[in-house]
Amino acid sequence: MHLRQEKPIYWMVKQRGVIFCLSVIVMLVSLVEISHSQDANVAKRKQAEAIHERIRIHFKNQNYPQVAAEMNDLFRLKLEGPDEDLVARELIAVVSNLIRVKQYAIAHQITDASLNYFTKPNTRATAWIQKGKIFEAEGKSENALTAFKRAEEEAKRR
Repeated sequence: MHLRQEKPIYWMVKQRGVIFCLSVIVMLVSLVEISHSQDANVAKRKQAEAIHERIRIHFKNQNYPQVAAEMNDLFRLKLEGPDEDLVARELIAVVSNLIRVKQYAIAHQITDASLNYFTKPNTRATAWIQKGKIFEAEGKSENALTAFKRAEEEAKRR
C-alpha cells in the first residue's frame, strides 16, 4: 500500500513540476513582451522629449509654423495612457505661448490635430478648453462658450 501512495504523489509532483515549468515559461514570455513594450514606450518618451526641446527652440527663434509641424510629429508617436496626459500638458504650454504671440491660426491647427489624436475624455476635454481659450483671445466669445461646453461634455464621458 505504501508503494501505491508513492506513485500518485510522484506523478503529482512531476505534473506540478511540468505545470510550474510551463507557468514560468509563460511568465517569462510575458515579461519579455512587457519589456519590449516598455522599451518601445521609453524610446517614444525620449523622442517626445527631443520634440519638446525642438519646440522650445522654435519658439525662441519665433519659427511658429515649425512648432505646428513638431506637434504633429508628437501626435504621430501615438503615446497612450499616462503618456497621453503628458502630451496634453505640452498642448497647454504650446497653445498658451501661441496665444501670447497672437498666432491664433497655428494654435487652432494644433488643437484640431490634437482632437484627432487624443482618445481619453480628459485629454480631449483639455484640447477643447485650449480651443476655447484661443477663441476667447480672438474675441470670439460665442465660439469660446461652445468650445468650453464641448470640454464639459468630454469630461462627463469618463
